[in-house]
Amino acid sequence: MKIFPQEADHIVELIRRDVPFYQTALSTDFVSGMNTFARNVDILDVDVPYEHVVAEQFARWWTH
Repeated sequence: MKIFPQEADHIVELIRRDVPFYQTALSTDFVSGMNTFARNVDILDVDVPYEHVVAEQFARWWTH
């Protein structure tokens, strides 16, 4: 049983359209910017270290 039968085709098309923009790697610059944003909107008091954000043990499989 499909929960959203009419929307399924639209969701597939959105994913197909956006696949080229998906990234498996998060740069240190991205994490720094994420921390800055989170602090600016008051959801963080301190920066979260890069190694706490990404699973660095899987870095060899990241694509750039």
